Amino acid sequence: MGNVCVESAKKALEEQKEELAKGSKLPAAKLSTILELSAEAKNSTNHSIIVTQSDREKQVSSISRRLSMNSEKFSRDALMPETKLSFMRSHLQDKKLFHSMDQAVASFPTYTLPNGTIYQGVIMEDEARSGIGQEVHPNKTYFIGSFLEGRYHGKGFLLSGDFFYEGEFENDLIQGQGRVTHNKGTVYQGEFQANEAHGLGRENYSDGSYYQGQFFEGKKQGEGKFVWDNGNQYIGD
Repeated sequence: MGNVCVESAKKALEEQKEELAKGSKLPAAKLSTILELSAEAKNSTNHSIIVTQSDREKQVSSISRRLSMNSEKFSRDALMPETKLSFMRSHLQDKKLFHSMDQAVASFPTYTLPNGTIYQGVIMEDEARSGIGQEVHPNKTYFIGSFLEGRYHGKGFLLSGDFFYEGEFENDLIQGQGRVTHNKGTVYQGEFQANEAHGLGRENYSDGSYYQGQFFEGKKQGEGKFVWDNGNQYIGD
């Protein structure tokens, strides 16, 4: 199935819910969640992708002949080191969204992509990942969230070597509002551009001090306030 304009996405979504409810083996609530999350995650783009149960079965049959479909279900616990998963769980803020996405992808098949990445979610006929999905790269980077034409786009969660990020993505980049926690204890929350803190934000440090103000390409620049752990503070450029 193709893309639909945002103006008609809501109407199309309701139609897909009805169509799915007729012959699907999945609970109606789960099907509704899958569709709503896929539509919501792309509300910042010019189009939404809606996948019916029939489309999904056709895609699975066709794509499985070209890609390696795994017989075993996707398992974060088996694919990721426990230390990393524990770090993510301890710093996860939007637990409701995370668990909703996790439940939404649970019914989809798992593939091993040519680069060794293990992916669970929707794959379109051109083999591009689209909609809600999750994947583990060979270097143990983990992502769950929204894909568009094979790229991270929309809301998602990214667990990398030394940080955990949750927030907005655009065209495979961390961009928009988000929160990143580094394994050394530094936490930044605010605006991002091209994977860097850029705009207004706040950075908390492990010693209890923090900076709040302007950032430019990952550096503190412009008007802001720095507060030390003893309460002393500096306000200025």
